[in-house]
Parts: sequence; C-alpha cells; structure tokens
Amino acid sequence: MEERIFEYLAAHYDRFSTQQQSRVLDSIISRLADKGVLGKQIALDVIRGLEREEKYSMPKILAHLDMLDLEDRT
Repeated sequence: MEERIFEYLAAHYDRFSTQQQSRVLDSIISRLADKGVLGKQIALDVIRGLEREEKYSMPKILAHLDMLDLEDRT
C-alpha cells in the first residue's frame, strides 16, 4: 500500500513546476519540523542522501518526505 501511495505522490509532484516543487518542499520540511518528526538540517541531509545515493528525482524526494508523517494526518 505504501508503495502505491509513494508512486501516486511522485507522479503528482512530477506535474508541478520546479518553482511549485520548491514551495512544496519548504512546506513539507516546515510541517515535519513543526511536528518534531524531522529537524530542518536532518531533512536537508536526507534530501542530499536521496539525491546522491538513491538518485531520486525531486518528485520522488517530495513523495518520500511527504509520507513521513502520513499516519499522523489520516
């Protein structure tokens, strides 16, 4: 189920412009930091790791981060 949600979110974010993706990224990081799920610096480290090690595109990074607090939002 999580894989399907991830793929849906990645496809959703893939339709966004680079500027929209940047705004969403800032919003997700702020939300996660406010909830204590992930600090801002740790989020930036995660992003860097996903880009370098996993070769994730920005839509996949957004999907990954957006899912970190998914259970808290449902």
